[in-house]
Amino acid sequence: MRDIGAVAGLAAFIGLAVLWLLYFIQARDVRRLRDWAGRAPERDAELQEATSAVAAGRAEELRKIERVQRAEAEAAEQRESRRGRRQGGEGEGRLDALLDRSGGWPRLVAAIVVGVLVLGAAGYGVSKVVGGGDTSTKQAQGKNGKNAGNKGGGAASGDQTQVAVLNATPTAGLATTFANKVEENGFHPKPITNAPSTTTYIESAVMYAQGNRSDATSLADALSITRVDPMTSEVAGVSQGAPVAVILGQDFGNLPAG
Repeated sequence: MRDIGAVAGLAAFIGLAVLWLLYFIQARDVRRLRDWAGRAPERDAELQEATSAVAAGRAEELRKIERVQRAEAEAAEQRESRRGRRQGGEGEGRLDALLDRSGGWPRLVAAIVVGVLVLGAAGYGVSKVVGGGDTSTKQAQGKNGKNAGNKGGGAASGDQTQVAVLNATPTAGLATTFANKVEENGFHPKPITNAPSTTTYIESAVMYAQGNRSDATSLADALSITRVDPMTSEVAGVSQGAPVAVILGQDFGNLPAG
C-alpha cells in the first residue's frame, strides 16, 4: 500500500507539472494574440505606407516619361525651326546673289520693264504682220470685185459699198472725175449722174443711209469733204439704192474736169 501511495503521489506531481506547463504555454499564446490584435492599426499604417511608396514610385516614373516626351517634342520643334531658317536663308542668299549679278533693285526693275516692252513690241509686230496679210487679201479681193463689177456693169461684189456720185455744179465731167477717186478708195461708184435740181448745194457733202455712217465718214476723209449728213429723200431718189452718196457742190465747181 505504501508503494501505491508513493506512485500516486509521483503521478500527481508529474500531472501538476504538465498542467502547469500547458497553462504557461497557453498564457504565452494568449499574450501573443493580444499583442497581435493590439498592433492592427500599426499594420494598417505600414500597409498604407507601402502602398503610398509604390504609388509615389509609379508617379515618378510617369513624370520621367512625360519629361522625356516633352524634351523630344521640343527637340523636334527646334529642328523644324532651324530647317525653316536655313531654307529662308538660302532663298535670301539666292535673291541677294541675283541682285548682286543684276546690279541691285533699280537694274532688276529696269530689266523687267525692258523685257515687257520688248515682248509688247514683238506682239505688236506679229499682229501687224498677220493683220497686214489679212488687209492685203481683202484689198486684193476688193480689187477683183471692183473689176468684176466694172466689167459686168452691175452692183459691187465682195465687201465694196455702192456710192452714188452726184454733180451739183455746172462743171461737166466733174462727177466722172470724182467717181474715179471713189473707186480708187475701194468703193463702187454707181450711179454717176447729176444731183437733184431742186436744191442748191454750195458745200459738198457725203450723205448716208441708216447704218452706213462709217463708210460715209471714211469716204469723206478720203475726198477731203468735211460735211457728212444723213441722206435726204431727194438724194435717195436719184441714188438708185446706193447707201452712200457724194454730192459735189459749188466749192468743187472750179476744179477742172477730166
